[in-house]
Amino acid sequence: SSSREEEDAVREAPLTALCGLLSEVYGQAPDLPAVASDVLPGFLDAVVEWEHSVESLVGVVGLMAAVASTGVDGARQIWRRMQHPSAGVSVTWDSFISALVGYNRRFQFGGDTPQELEENERRAREAGGGVGYGHSVGAVNPYAAAFSREREMPEADVQGLSAYLGLLSALLEAAPAAEASSWTQWLEGRYGFALLDNLVVLLGFPVPAKLKSSILDAIAAFGGGSPTAAADAWRRLEQSALDRGVVGSNPAGVDVGGGFSPYGLQNSLSGSPYGGNGLVNGAGGYGAAAAARQQHSYHQQQLRDAARAATLSNQLCVPGSDANYEFMRGEARSRTYPHAHSYVKTVNALLAATVATGSGPSAGAGRASVTAFRFVRDSVFGNLARRQHRSATERWELARSAVEHFRLQLELFNRAPDETRYTRGWNGVDPGTSDPGLNDVFHPGIEPRSPLFADRAVTDSASLDAYAPGRDLMVDFLSDGVTFRGVLAVLSVGHEFLTAERTQAHGEALEGCVLACLECVVTALAMDKRCADAMREFAVDQSNGPAFEPDASLGAFHSTIDQVIMRDASQCAAVLGYVSYRFNPALPLAAVRILSELSGRVERLVDLLPRASRRGLVEGCASVLELAVLSPPSDDPDDAAADEQISSAGASVLDVLLDCLGADSASPSMTHLLLGFDVGGEVANSRLDPFGEFNCLTVLLELMESTPPSVAAGKQSLGLGANQERGAGHCEAPETAARLVFELAANERTRGPAIELLQSWPPGAPAPAQRLPLLLSDALATSPPAEIEPGSAGSRRAASAHYRSWIMRTAALVLDATAPPFGSFPAASVDDLPPIAGELTRNILSLGLDGDGEGVTSNANASDVERPRMAALELLATL
Repeated sequence: SSSREEEDAVREAPLTALCGLLSEVYGQAPDLPAVASDVLPGFLDAVVEWEHSVESLVGVVGLMAAVASTGVDGARQIWRRMQHPSAGVSVTWDSFISALVGYNRRFQFGGDTPQELEENERRAREAGGGVGYGHSVGAVNPYAAAFSREREMPEADVQGLSAYLGLLSALLEAAPAAEASSWTQWLEGRYGFALLDNLVVLLGFPVPAKLKSSILDAIAAFGGGSPTAAADAWRRLEQSALDRGVVGSNPAGVDVGGGFSPYGLQNSLSGSPYGGNGLVNGAGGYGAAAAARQQHSYHQQQLRDAARAATLSNQLCVPGSDANYEFMRGEARSRTYPHAHSYVKTVNALLAATVATGSGPSAGAGRASVTAFRFVRDSVFGNLARRQHRSATERWELARSAVEHFRLQLELFNRAPDETRYTRGWNGVDPGTSDPGLNDVFHPGIEPRSPLFADRAVTDSASLDAYAPGRDLMVDFLSDGVTFRGVLAVLSVGHEFLTAERTQAHGEALEGCVLACLECVVTALAMDKRCADAMREFAVDQSNGPAFEPDASLGAFHSTIDQVIMRDASQCAAVLGYVSYRFNPALPLAAVRILSELSGRVERLVDLLPRASRRGLVEGCASVLELAVLSPPSDDPDDAAADEQISSAGASVLDVLLDCLGADSASPSMTHLLLGFDVGGEVANSRLDPFGEFNCLTVLLELMESTPPSVAAGKQSLGLGANQERGAGHCEAPETAARLVFELAANERTRGPAIELLQSWPPGAPAPAQRLPLLLSDALATSPPAEIEPGSAGSRRAASAHYRSWIMRTAALVLDATAPPFGSFPAASVDDLPPIAGELTRNILSLGLDGDGEGVTSNANASDVERPRMAALELLATL
């Protein structure tokens, strides 16, 4: 009996369990709410009217958030339900808003009863403190009551507020930007308050990390709609940080010195290193030195104690200080990091929304968010290997958000003007601010700051006197710094380990982190050469100029990223090995892009790669190419993004093959490796066997066999419209394949093996079944497609003509190589020619003698066409 009671106590309530199950199902299948449109509204009508425990209420609100997250229709359905609730409904905006505003008042003015709260609020107003933003220096700190004594939120209120905030975030993220803005205006107009302001204010009070995480998610949803909204959300965070950090930033009454720093240490750290109590009149000697050391030690201990007290009293005031403090202490003890993760995601969302406009956190090429960047770089990502996590999923999700932050900062750096890209500092003006007064953040004489200025006492000009975060990242990447080594360490897990781990609970998070690292490397590779050259020039200018910056001289020692990666060939092989990953096309795409850059820069890349990794690289690239050009695209609209990634990856492989084939290098190129040449010996003496081993040449030949010119020209009539074709193209890809085959036959190093292969394609087949004569016959008998649409049809027509041309030119090279040499005894008949040359000639002559065909004679006057037995050979030799 007792055991059954214990089981009932820990068992989840049926309604809560049902709502959780439906939320999970709708999260994985967003189309199901539309399918269940006949029963889902009735179910929601019933459950929102019941009396709920905290658990069931959270479950119902979570279910509504899951429905809202399925798309615009789901969000509108839930919004209408919340906007016009029926009488007696327990899930309403009234409950959420009253809790939000009530806790803000309680934390600001204190009081355990409504009467005490009103009395404290009246006294604060009489003292000139007011409520909200815009206080003058010296006024009563409206946040002091939050730290005057222990203020705790009941767990039930935390769960309820978090659930409602999750619902609000889901609605704002799923709805169009204009519609989401109108919903927010309706809420603010109905309840007469500023929703975003109240969220930012509550963020600064001592609420649990779980609730702060939900608040940050809601702020990110507010700012994700447009650059203006994102810049506004960032300014609110800055303004709130100054209100809490500048106006009476020491609510506990700790004497920590002057200034307006949250730590109050700025004035104490200026002047004498002993705080003005140093030795007088140059007193010296052993006793004086000992006294100075003791005095210095005592003063430093005072500073540490004061800083610790101020930090504890302010620990949830500023998104930087509180996130860092909780991250390193509070969340580290619990080994879960919801607050820090939500903060990084919020900064990333605001950066992504403003990266094109350079406003908000993107202002000054990212200098406005430099303190957030340092927190992410040093604390979040820098301690990834040493930090303990209760959940491996959270570890990799947090790492992914950190690397995504790096990529956004690099993109901002790449967009920055050349004249300010490498210089220190900026003017602090946000170009997205319509009101110039906002640049003073409502505090005259105080410079605009990042919301994360907890280290102002240490670096007083954290944002105004800083390099762009992207510049700091590039310096780290080009000098094999800690951050770049961390990125490479994540990538070193390899595609085989990633494949094995994808079935685990953290598999998806690990895959996302690896993808973010690959994309970060791709972004850095796009600018590293230009950046390294500019830093070297800047180092020379600094060394010759009067104003010398200590870190500027390091530019002379920077290396490009390809040089840094190639210092460890096994590490490079692990990065390139992701071309073999089969479960997310975005990873092979990023890996192929890295391969494209490295193969163009590193002359002996093939020789430097470990032998064990070469075979995997060959098969991986061949599989990517095969999936792109031989597999039909999906008919599901949800797979359009994956199809585009597959197409882009295939096109990148073709580009690598073309670009590296003509490289002037004595060592084997990446094209030789991917096409199956003997890269360990002489390339010219290789024996190609694409039918015995799988490589890119196997795919190219199969593509030409399955898509002869007549099929490629008729794709439009087969119903494969331009919008259904892959990026590599159902007509452009065969043309590129034919061009590669021709380039192999024409290249001096690869001519012998290529001609030998074309004479036996496929091996052992009789001359009439050889593929090259059949393709030539088809090319001569096919007319280009009619130009129906000016755009796509024109490119299709050109690709078809080029495809036919490459086949004819390849046939001409084979004829030149196999026909009797010039000056030898002429062949008496076609039968006297070598098999491949004879078959090519027979096909041409049969078309030339057929006046009704669409070959040579259909495009010229039959009487003007010379028809001796060898005329076709002369014609082909001139193409």
